[in-house]
Order: sequence, then C-alpha cells, then structure tokens
Amino acid sequence: MKMTVLYISHEKSKSSMLGSTLSLSNLIDSVKNKCDIIVLTPNKGKSYYYFKEQGYRCISLPFPKGTISNKNIFRNIIVFLPKLFVYLILNIYCLLCLKIFFLNKRIDIIHTNSSVIDFGFYLSKVLRAKHIWHLREFQNLDFNLRPFLGWKYLRTLIKKSAYSIAITEPIARHFKIYGLKNNLVLGDAVRKITDTYMVWPKEKYFLFCGHICKAKGAEIAINAFSLFMKNPQYSDFRLVFLGEVDNKYKDFLLQIDSKLKDKIDFLGFKKDVSSYFKKASAFLMCSEYEGLGRVTIEAMFYGCPVIGRNTGGTSVLLKNNENGLLFDDFNECYMNMKKICNNISLAKEKVRNAQYFVKENFSEEKYGKKILTIYHQVLKI
Repeated sequence: MKMTVLYISHEKSKSSMLGSTLSLSNLIDSVKNKCDIIVLTPNKGKSYYYFKEQGYRCISLPFPKGTISNKNIFRNIIVFLPKLFVYLILNIYCLLCLKIFFLNKRIDIIHTNSSVIDFGFYLSKVLRAKHIWHLREFQNLDFNLRPFLGWKYLRTLIKKSAYSIAITEPIARHFKIYGLKNNLVLGDAVRKITDTYMVWPKEKYFLFCGHICKAKGAEIAINAFSLFMKNPQYSDFRLVFLGEVDNKYKDFLLQIDSKLKDKIDFLGFKKDVSSYFKKASAFLMCSEYEGLGRVTIEAMFYGCPVIGRNTGGTSVLLKNNENGLLFDDFNECYMNMKKICNNISLAKEKVRNAQYFVKENFSEEKYGKKILTIYHQVLKI
C-alpha cells in the first residue's frame, strides 16, 4: 500500500511561482510512484492550478503564514494583538475544516515545504500524522521576516517534528538543528540527470534570473556590468534580467549608469528559462543571503558558467571556486566576468565540474531515494 503524503505549499502568487514551489514540484515528481499525494495551498493561485494540472489532488484553505515583518512588533501591542487574533482564528478554522475533510482518510505524513508556515505542525497533531519540515530560507536575513511567535518557539516546533530537512548547512545552523538526530542537510532536486547541456560558443550577454530587488543583488549586477562595459572590447555585451520587478525599482536601476540603458534588457517572468541559461556567457548570482539558489543549480545543469556572491548557500554550491567563481563585491564580480569572457578553457572547465556536481547532488533520481528513506524512517517501515 502506498503511503499518503500531504504537502503544504505557502505560495499565494496568482501570476508566477517561487523557486521553493518549483523545488516542491521536483520533490513530488521524485516520489510520486511510491506515494499517494495531496497538495494543500493557502489559495487558488498559480501553485494550486500548477499541481492540479499535474494530476494531483489539491485543497485550498486560507491557513496563515507563521511569520511577520522583522520589526519589534511586540512593543506595539495595538498592531500585534489583531494580527495574533487573525492568526489564531485562521489556524483553528482550517484545522477544523481539514479534520472533517480527512475524517475517513488516513494521512501518514504531512510535509511542510517552508519554514514560514507552522500550520503543518499543528495539523499533524490533529490528524495524528508524522510531520516533516523543509527549511528553505533564513527568514530574517533573506526576507526580513521573523517567526510570528518568536525564534525560540519556532525552533522548538521544528525539533518536535518527526524530521527536518535543511537545504544547506548554513540554514540548519541558523535554526540550531545542525547535527541533530532527525535532521538532514539535503539540497533540492532541480533536474533529471539527462537535463544537462553544453552549448558553445556562448552569446554575448550576462544573465540575472529571479525576483529583481535589492536583497537579490540587482544593484551589484548593474554596477559590475557598468565596470565591464567601460572596456571597448566588450561594447556588444548585454545584461539580461529575467523576473518580476517593480517599475519604480527598475527606473532606479537604470539610473545607476544612464549610459547602459540601451544595453540592459528587462524581459519579465519567463516560464521556461533554459534557452537563456544555455546561451549566456555567465549567470550572475548576486543575492546577499540565498538559502540555496535553485537558479544557480539550474544554470549548472544548463551549462552556464556561474559567478556567485560569496555568502549563504551560494558559497556552499561554489565551494573552492571549483565549479564557478565567487566574489565579495561588485568589483570582484566584474573581474570574474572578464575572466570568464577572456578564457574559454576556464569557462568550460567550470561548467564540466558544475555539471558533475549537480548530477551527483541535485538530480531527481538520487533525491527521490533519499526522501523515501526519510519517509520510511519516520513511519518505521
């Protein structure tokens, strides 16, 4: 008999999907032959319909996030109490709805896809299921958030879960669970082993892919490209941004170096980014605190040299510069852009090493076996 797993996604966007949801999709694909799968979302947004189209059973209920803005909100009781009331009422309402909904249905495992929701932990108690918590973000460092009821409380809930999976060691240490018995550091599945490409020669553009904002390092990319373009031999290069951007922030970025306006392309969100990665001279990962960096791994699969900021998950993926180039500021980023463009042999070496690394560590085939081992362990089967 297949085990029944309820996956909880936190995403509410109606227009696009976050990397965490795409990673959830890869996770589900890697175990779908062994599990009866149900997906719970907080609304009928892009995530809900995406999984519905894949043929999975989906449920939508307005369960609350377990985070608030990273401010000392507890000092302002007038602001905090109404939020606490809504948080409690939504939790109780959704728990009652699901208790009734699953009255005659056994749920073996509840797998929460993000640290920003704690609803899965409470639901596991109501349904008497094992709870697995996937930790994908730092919260305060990358998204300026904090746990609704405080860090100590959240870490206690994580430790009381049957198992926790941190996508990088820095995240595991951030939640103070690194090395604990029921915790594993495990990077996401991103592509199948066969999804590797080596396209050469490259086209003359650098790629920035993801949400375009200050925290993701968009300004670093612009400043590095500005230095790069001061050399006449690179005059036909471009900087391509893929992802959603606020118009006001876009205007700000273009004003950093007004001479570059005709050399920078904002192409918006793209459902399929593979062709852009395959042809780019390099991918710029400039995020200040990237939990893991799904797009970095995608770049590696697609044969795109990676130039990444030496922080968070990026510094783990590109360790020792063996499969990419690391930088600490936009000047070093610029120097690495020159290295990649001036040394084809170096670029190809990084790509070959990167592809070997991601096939071993981030392929669906190997990932699924590890996830199923965890499921069997918590269910003792």
